[in-house]
Amino acid sequence: MASPRMIMRVVGLSIGSTVLLLSVSLALAGVLSLVTGDRFIALVLAYSPGGVAEMSLISLSLGIEVPFVVLHHIVRVFLVVAGSAVVFGSVMRKQE
Repeated sequence: MASPRMIMRVVGLSIGSTVLLLSVSLALAGVLSLVTGDRFIALVLAYSPGGVAEMSLISLSLGIEVPFVVLHHIVRVFLVVAGSAVVFGSVMRKQE
């Protein structure tokens, strides 16, 4: 069984990572909104952490362009996966 101290550590790390991810998403959405002229809320949904299905349903209920949100979300996920593979590969090479 996990100790209360360990549970609080995990909760703190979870809250911290969520705040960090949302902050980066909001900052990126703000910059892209200024540069491209696209709606800020659409960009927030497109770059927020979460599943494609959830973001699609939220964008549909808010009247935001669903294909726009889905396309950006899928590209974001692809770039994160591809980027993490590159980072993991370089870290593993440095350890050898």
